[in-house]
Amino acid sequence: MYRHFQKLVQAELLTVVAEHPIRGTVEKFYSLQEQNTELLPEELATLTGADHQRHFTAFVVSLLTEFEAYLQRDEIDIVKDGVGYRQIALHLSDEELAELTQSLNQVLV
Repeated sequence: MYRHFQKLVQAELLTVVAEHPIRGTVEKFYSLQEQNTELLPEELATLTGADHQRHFTAFVVSLLTEFEAYLQRDEIDIVKDGVGYRQIALHLSDEELAELTQSLNQVLV
């Protein structure tokens, strides 16, 4: 796991915010780097595969961090809190996918 964290630090997705020596080792506390999470279409067009991997990793780390913080609450109620996760297959035409994407973006904005 240390190697994974080190790669995230090197990619500037995580930063070390504190270090505490504990029994001959150093305990590190990490924070997700604050950055612009929305890329414009012209920016997306210039990204390499490695760039996409870095941005996707940041996205996944952000999801994990936020869900972990939620789970650390004293009381959680997935249904009442409107928290959930789901993976589904969508069988859409290109036009249907474009329409769905546009509709979701409008709702989220």
